[in-house]
Amino acid sequence: MPAPLAALLAVVLVFGASWALMVPPGQLPDEPNHIGYTQSLVERHAFPGGGHRTLSTEEDLSLYYALRGDVTRDILKQPAWIKAPERRLHSIGHLPGSDGGGPVPQGQNPPLYYAYETLPYWAVGGSFFDRVYAMRIWSVLLLLVTTTGAWLLAGEIFGRRRTLQLAAAGLAGLQPMVTFMSAGVNPDSGTFAIWTIALWLGVRILRRGLTPASGVAFGALIGLGVWEKATGWGLVPAAACVLAVGWWRLRRGGAPRPAIPLAAGLASFALVAGAWIATATALGRPVINQPKVPPGMTRPSLTSLHTVREFGSYVWQFYLPKLPFQNPFWGMNGGGHRFYDTWLRTGWAAFGWLEVRLPEWMYPVFGIASAVLILGGVAALARADLRRRVDAAIVAFLLLAVVGLFFVLHWADYTYITLQRHAVEQGRYVLPVIAVGGLAAAGTVSLLRRRWQAAAVGLLLAALLTLQLASLGVTMERYFA
Repeated sequence: MPAPLAALLAVVLVFGASWALMVPPGQLPDEPNHIGYTQSLVERHAFPGGGHRTLSTEEDLSLYYALRGDVTRDILKQPAWIKAPERRLHSIGHLPGSDGGGPVPQGQNPPLYYAYETLPYWAVGGSFFDRVYAMRIWSVLLLLVTTTGAWLLAGEIFGRRRTLQLAAAGLAGLQPMVTFMSAGVNPDSGTFAIWTIALWLGVRILRRGLTPASGVAFGALIGLGVWEKATGWGLVPAAACVLAVGWWRLRRGGAPRPAIPLAAGLASFALVAGAWIATATALGRPVINQPKVPPGMTRPSLTSLHTVREFGSYVWQFYLPKLPFQNPFWGMNGGGHRFYDTWLRTGWAAFGWLEVRLPEWMYPVFGIASAVLILGGVAALARADLRRRVDAAIVAFLLLAVVGLFFVLHWADYTYITLQRHAVEQGRYVLPVIAVGGLAAAGTVSLLRRRWQAAAVGLLLAALLTLQLASLGVTMERYFA
């Protein structure tokens, strides 16, 4: 392992463990329900949705004592120290953990991440809090996969230029929301890891050629993405691009039987993804999360021209002010504001249940930094030395991955707003493509002269470490000051 990567992984592990052990139990978005999903698999051997209680008695009382009531929705409340609720719970005696598994929105999620979390839940035993912290640390290991995947992806794009690889992997592993979400019980951590490795494998295939082995690995990984979370379907168009281009290049190059690697990739994806579709169908579960349809309404469909127009209007108003002829959408506040409030503010730094924020003046700085990185990455693509390594197919693959993710997210948000007047978009949902942001950071650094690049990466890492400490600081102040 290269020394810079090893050092970076050690730093990422320290910060990930710090987040996992410092944030009170249940104080990540939807974490109680995600814990309950895992507990239902272990204790009930069943998916959630069929139990009587939403959370088990053990989880419900444990979180109540740890958080002294509803800390989430009252920023003036602070949790109890952990030892105090543990003593109270010990005095009560055994609490059942198998009487939960009731219906929760997250109960519709695919089971891959929760199956992963059953290992520490089962192996550690002990108190409820012991198991929660073990599950969090186990989740941090997926952050190391994300960081390593970003390093490998940058290596395929820039070659073995350790400074640029360190810039890309550093942003992917130390971006505050990536660390925060990967250090809790939440399937986002697995989504980040799967997407990052898939982006690396896709670029590797486009650079080195499609083989039966790489086709099987790539197709199976894309299939695992839909077992992890519904956003995994956003990778499918980009994956199809990789397999199609790989087949076409083999055919053009005169390779014997070029259809075999293509068929291997398609078959592995169909087998893995089809297994989830068949499982969900057999169990009467939805393949992807969908809101309930109120009486008298129909679910939006892209086969309807009216829906297509309304969806386009929604996307426009998400990013830009409403035009005079457009119908206003619920929650848009005149149009164009959600882009800043959602992608930027909650995508960079919004902790707890998104109510813990850094000082407001920092968010415009994040916006400027993001714009500089994006423009720098685009400018780097125009350089001759990078164009020799990055062809149009690689650019198309990465763009399709980003567009596919945003389409899935916007369609889900549009559907929930239309049916339930409830927006579901959060900035953390765009972080599966954090490795593309890492490439933009590395590309921006590559524009500098070689003798300045190491210093620039040092400044980038120093800024990320400072931001991590500031984020930990405001979170500790929220809960324990």
